[in-house]
Amino acid sequence: MENTELRNVKRKLDELKRITGLSLHIELPETENAAEHDDEEFLSYTLHQLDALIDSYKETNSREAIYKRWITGEMETHELIHTAKRFHVPLTAWRALFLVESKETMENSVITILKHAFPDVSRSWFIPMSSCQLAIVYTFSEEISVDTLHSSAYLVMDLLNAEALIQVKVAYGAIYEHLNQLPKAYQEASLALNAGKIFYPDQYVYPYDKLGIGRLIYGLSREQCSAYLKEALGDCSPDFFQPETVHVINCFLDNNLNIAETTRHLHMHRNTLIYRLEQIQKETGLDIRQFHDAMTLKTVLFVINYMKNL
Repeated sequence: MENTELRNVKRKLDELKRITGLSLHIELPETENAAEHDDEEFLSYTLHQLDALIDSYKETNSREAIYKRWITGEMETHELIHTAKRFHVPLTAWRALFLVESKETMENSVITILKHAFPDVSRSWFIPMSSCQLAIVYTFSEEISVDTLHSSAYLVMDLLNAEALIQVKVAYGAIYEHLNQLPKAYQEASLALNAGKIFYPDQYVYPYDKLGIGRLIYGLSREQCSAYLKEALGDCSPDFFQPETVHVINCFLDNNLNIAETTRHLHMHRNTLIYRLEQIQKETGLDIRQFHDAMTLKTVLFVINYMKNL
């Protein structure tokens, strides 16, 4: 048996003790008397098990793993205080949490780009939540304005669009002062991201406090949504709202119920648009040219879109 293999086992035992504080003793066979084949298998198995134990400990006790447990609320207060002292992280500081999501897998280069933009590691944490989602916790030196927070979210989005060549959506909640409030910030950012993607798919930045009517609809049950649609549309089926019809409705609403502006944006003849609006009224009983009915149709589209994502 090679002395090198014995030294590797002893080195792994030393490393395990260093990172965990645990002292393990393994009865290693003597090189002079052991059967060569059995000894090799024994040492190979031992090294494999030690590597697995060390990797497992590092995975669950690394900075990224601890930060992830902080923001997801998986850590008791006493453990949070202990680990914060271990990593020299102050319990009180003005912190904001941004949740970044892409439709494609985020490569390691994404975090590298962000670290170059936010080089102060004590102020910036980058925590992968999944292959397509990244949480960024940023510590500010003082309480900041809502506008500054919004600008920071756009900075992350623009940076990744330009440097990483990926399109992302960024959501964020309020700023919190204590470390144990990070789970609340994460919940707010998650809700903003999920609701924003459903109700405002053309936007890329979602503040938690700017979800509008989407906040009221998000979380309703399918039964409640169906009851509302029945009340608003009568016998009209939600299947009536095909993409082309939805596009006409949204364009008309976006142009403040102005027929001339809508025809210009849709490149459509005035009479054709009026005919489309009359068809919508005939099917739904709602005249989108009237403000009250227009608001009802806008809510109907929100509810239908939400039901598709339930």
